Amino acid sequence: MRLIRTIERLNPYGTLAVTFLIIGVVTTFLPTEPLKDERFYFPLIKVFGESYLSPIHSIKTMNQSMGPLYFIFYGFIGQFTEYSITVLRNVNVFISFLTVVALFKILTKFSRHPLCLTLWFTINPYFLFLTTPLLYTDNLCMFFVLLGMYFYLVQRNIFVSGLLWALALWTRQTAIIIPLAALLTEFYISRGKISLKLFNLGMTTLPFLAFIILIVLWDFNLTSPNTVHKVNSISTFDFSLKKLTYAILLSGVYSAPLWLPRIREIMKHPALYIAVASTLLLFIDFPRVINKDGYLGVWTSGIFDKLLVWLDGFAFVLVPLIWIPSFAFFLLLAISTTKSRANLFSILTVLLFFMFQAIYTYSWDKYFILIIPALLIAGSGIINLPGNSVKSR
Repeated sequence: MRLIRTIERLNPYGTLAVTFLIIGVVTTFLPTEPLKDERFYFPLIKVFGESYLSPIHSIKTMNQSMGPLYFIFYGFIGQFTEYSITVLRNVNVFISFLTVVALFKILTKFSRHPLCLTLWFTINPYFLFLTTPLLYTDNLCMFFVLLGMYFYLVQRNIFVSGLLWALALWTRQTAIIIPLAALLTEFYISRGKISLKLFNLGMTTLPFLAFIILIVLWDFNLTSPNTVHKVNSISTFDFSLKKLTYAILLSGVYSAPLWLPRIREIMKHPALYIAVASTLLLFIDFPRVINKDGYLGVWTSGIFDKLLVWLDGFAFVLVPLIWIPSFAFFLLLAISTTKSRANLFSILTVLLFFMFQAIYTYSWDKYFILIIPALLIAGSGIINLPGNSVKSR
């Protein structure tokens, strides 16, 4: 606790800025040729850069499965920087910094340890070492997602949050779970208040209207019909219990700073018995080698999945040790769902993500960047544990 108090006394913006300044310096010394998925994205950035004043044709013919805004944005900047990949990468680093600042501003409203939790999100290896220094689409999307969450949860400005989430959807379609969670939240909160319901529901539909425009441009497809990644099409979706349990398990890992300090209280709560019983799901289809027999030939989901493979038989001990307290914690969060708008919105976001992960073509630990903020907000909320004081939000 002393370490936590020391961290919280630090200047939050300076602390976060130093982290990304270091990443920016490292990024400057990376090879100047496209790396990893940049090899797919960088050529399309140039295509959009050359047609940013009239991007409709480029949108219709783009060969990547994500939304066009990322390519429009970096293509526009590329016009003035001679498409210097180093400059574009450092722009991405700056956007990543603004993203975590938005998260900090949100957590300041809902948590007693906003800087610690923001740093926990920041040090996620996929965020800090992959999507921040390299030109991945995730961080621009997360910037719009978190800025939208700030206006929705803190400023209570549904119109602005809707516009920002529309931009997020035009960057990565998987962000649809965020405005959908908001729509369901407003439907519940506004029940019995017809005028308020009509206004709030109308504002929360803005992202979906923007998404419909994109679908129309793509000849009524959720991704560009010319994409080289056919694996992302709906026809490849299929329910997998292993992907679902892995999503819950990894979410438990990412929310560990919230449930570990409360482990004694959790162990005393009846929800623990349900969590113990739920371990049966683990052994029906053990959550390891998640993408086996999948479409990509990449069997593991990421770093944590590879760790479970490396641990071999010990994984059958470690997984239940994480699953039981974290699952009980999630149950307690579910009990507190309607305590506040923030709780309801955040928990719905997590549940929608679990549903999506259960049917999506393949699993990748990187995708969890999208819902870690919701986990941190929900976990900072009110749960039915002894000694928790009620905090109005």
